[in-house]
Amino acid sequence: YKDYIYSYQKLGAKHDQANNYEQAIECYENALELCIAAFGKRNLTVADSHIKLGLSNFYLGNNEVALNNFQQALDIYQRILSSQDDERVASCYQHIGAAHCAEGHYLNGLPQYEKALKIFNKLDPHGNPDTLNLLHQMGIVYDRLHKWEDSIHCWSKIIKMNVDFFGHNSPALAEANLNLGIAAFHTKDYKLSAEALGKAIGIYQKKHRGESQ
Repeated sequence: YKDYIYSYQKLGAKHDQANNYEQAIECYENALELCIAAFGKRNLTVADSHIKLGLSNFYLGNNEVALNNFQQALDIYQRILSSQDDERVASCYQHIGAAHCAEGHYLNGLPQYEKALKIFNKLDPHGNPDTLNLLHQMGIVYDRLHKWEDSIHCWSKIIKMNVDFFGHNSPALAEANLNLGIAAFHTKDYKLSAEALGKAIGIYQKKHRGESQ
């Protein structure tokens, strides 16, 4: 079983990399079936297979199916793992949040993101690129929901982390400053808005000059 499972998962990953998600889903479904036959339904390998299958469905736009896959994985992790402060649990919450938000259900997705962030912060209080990616997703949701104060806090943190991890020339700083400027404008903090928008424009202009040379 193990060799067949590994082969299907490896082939599925190759299809994912080539954006052939339907073929990837077929491979992962076969792998999941074999995992269940070999280990039973409540096993970490089965949970991991649900995640792989869920991500391919998510990339294909099958958000409801993906949501079901992620939820099944989360149920297994919660039953088996000795601690819920586990990166796999946090990632599950993030995937569930993303599937909800992809359907436009931001009020359902945001609490899942918040659960994920709480765990990530416990595991690594200083943050890392994975936390940064999650915060970026949350910032977009705050904007969509017009939660401007939360948005300001989120984009400010994103800017700081980008500088810490990637330096002042990070391309992501332009977008983050732009979003911070817009959020600040909506709260009538025009000074912060002008500063952030000015930084965004400066980064875009510098990037444009670099591309034109």
